[in-house]
Amino acid sequence: MRTLVKYECKRMMTSKEMIFSLMLGLGISFWYLGQYVWNQNIYQGNYFPETMFQKWIGGFVFPLQSFLYYLMLPFIGVLPGGATFYEDMESGLISNICLRCKKSKYLLAKYIAVFITSGVAFSVPLIVNLLFCVAHFPALVPEAFTNIGPSGNFLFFSLYFSNPWGYLILFLILGFLFAGGTACIALPVSFYVKHKAGVLLTPFILYFGVYCMDNIIGEGEFAPNYFLISGVGIENVWELIVPFTVFIIAFLVYIWKGLRYEG
Repeated sequence: MRTLVKYECKRMMTSKEMIFSLMLGLGISFWYLGQYVWNQNIYQGNYFPETMFQKWIGGFVFPLQSFLYYLMLPFIGVLPGGATFYEDMESGLISNICLRCKKSKYLLAKYIAVFITSGVAFSVPLIVNLLFCVAHFPALVPEAFTNIGPSGNFLFFSLYFSNPWGYLILFLILGFLFAGGTACIALPVSFYVKHKAGVLLTPFILYFGVYCMDNIIGEGEFAPNYFLISGVGIENVWELIVPFTVFIIAFLVYIWKGLRYEG
C-alpha cells in the first residue's frame, strides 16, 4: 500500500490543481503580509511591542484576509485530489489498479493521499505567513489585557498565554486535519454526484452551509472558519466532536461503497 500512497501523493502534489491551490493560498497570505505586517512597526502606537502570535494571519479574525482564508479551507483543500477518485471511476483506472492489488488497499491509499495533499495545500501558505511574521515581530508571550486571543472560558485558553508556541502548533495541526477531513468528503460524494464540479463543490457547500446556519442561529460556535483561527479559539469540545464524527462517517461510507463498487 505504501507504493500506492506514494503514487497517489505524487500524482496530486504535481497536479495543476495543487499549483492553483498553493497560488490561491499564498496570494491571500502575501496580501495579508502586505497590509498588516510589512508596512507596520512592532509598536504601532502602543507602549509595548506587538507579538507575532497575534499578528500572523491566524492570530485574529478581524482582517478580511484571515476570514477569507479560513472560509476557503475546503476549496483550497479539495482541489489537489478531491476529484481524483471520481476521475478514476470515470476512466476505469480503478479496475486496472485493482487487478494488481486489493481494492481495500487502493481505497485506503486514495484516502490517505487526498488527506495529506489537502492538509499540505492548506498548511503551506499558513506556515509561510508565520515565518514572515516571525521575521518581523518578536515572539513575545501574549498579554491578556490586549483583548486579542481566546476568551477565558474557551478550551486551551491557559495554553495560549503560558505556551503560545504549543497553542499555535496545535491549531496548525487542527487546520491540517480539518482540511484533509473536509476534502475527503468528496470521496463518498463521488458515488452519488455525476459531475466533477459537483464533487469538488460539495465539501465547500457543506462547510459554507454550517457557517450560514451558525450566523442565522446567532451562536457562532460550530463554524470552523471561526474556531480554527487560533486568535478566536474553540469554545467547547463539541466543536471538534461533531465535525470529526462527520469525517468518520464519510470515511465509512466511502469504504463501504468502494468495496461494493464494480466499475
